[in-house]
Amino acid sequence: MELVQFLRMSSYDHIESLWKQYSGRAQYRRWFLDAVPAIGNHLSLRFLKVKLRELSEFEAAQSVPLALHLIKADREAIAEAKPLLEAVNSAHGSLLRKVTFLAYGSLVYKFCNMENSCPEGALQPLQLSSV
Repeated sequence: MELVQFLRMSSYDHIESLWKQYSGRAQYRRWFLDAVPAIGNHLSLRFLKVKLRELSEFEAAQSVPLALHLIKADREAIAEAKPLLEAVNSAHGSLLRKVTFLAYGSLVYKFCNMENSCPEGALQPLQLSSV
């Protein structure tokens, strides 16, 4: 819990430097990847998008959907999630793609449920994934 609170107060550059310092140690890497989604802000999505190629499919399949579920559903989250979806589409296999699009669909649902209308831009990645 302290790690999550610490990461919430950290800048993106500080999170990046902590990753460089500890990602080589298996136990710390796992703790870090468990904590990043719990940050619950846009930095977690940005960090995961940048680090996606460094993660195994299993690590990504745990972290990415959880980050999408735990973030507050707002316009910034939708905007930050779109590049993450594109990175997932090009980087990994079908398991990660499926769970990520399901989690993004939940994020869009929460966002559109709070708003009176659902912007086309939020739905577009889901429509493109079904083609």
